Amino acid sequence: MEHSYQEDVLFRLEIPAGTLTFKEYTKGSNLELRERVRSYKPRAYIKFIILWIALSIAITTGINQLNFSLGIWSATTGELLVTLYDGGILYSLLGLYFAGIAVGIALIARPLRKSHRRIYEQNESCQNGYVLELTDSGMRWTNNIGYGFVVWQKVKAVVPGENVNYLYMGGMYLWIPHNIPEHLRQPAIHFIQSKLRFIISLNNRRPDKRSAIGRFCMLATP
Repeated sequence: MEHSYQEDVLFRLEIPAGTLTFKEYTKGSNLELRERVRSYKPRAYIKFIILWIALSIAITTGINQLNFSLGIWSATTGELLVTLYDGGILYSLLGLYFAGIAVGIALIARPLRKSHRRIYEQNESCQNGYVLELTDSGMRWTNNIGYGFVVWQKVKAVVPGENVNYLYMGGMYLWIPHNIPEHLRQPAIHFIQSKLRFIISLNNRRPDKRSAIGRFCMLATP
């Protein structure tokens, strides 16, 4: 796990093997999905809900005006089992639709979990550990088969977990287990958080491109 770098290492943590359980690995893999969900603006959710209500009312009104009815008979006895009228047809179809989605998710979840388990068991850093190094420009990690580097601008957040802290980087993550001595772990985490705060403040100080264009146009107008 040795590799030479030119930049000075400010913090170096040796992450032991087996410190990330499969449950914690799965939680880390869901971080990107959660970040995407958070990125949607509340206004988009409100528009979707209003559109869904409007379509439901329109469809229900249309069915009521057409006076639909649906009967279901037994194939063996010929007995009428159930009769649905107007809106009941719509709600029954919606119920079947969502029930089908639930069954589909249940059927997909099991092989997907097996696939995640296989990837987890083949992950070198999960099984044999890795070395995390923090520099002024970013984070480096090294395991038995390779190494990687990411600048601080690509690091999204430090997400606390039950037994580890996730270092989320948008599509991938590293982790710092809590069983690392606190006098080593806490200064490293504080350093990462200070870098993220600096990046956020730097982005907030940048002038908006649209306002800059607007000011240029005002100055250029005779």
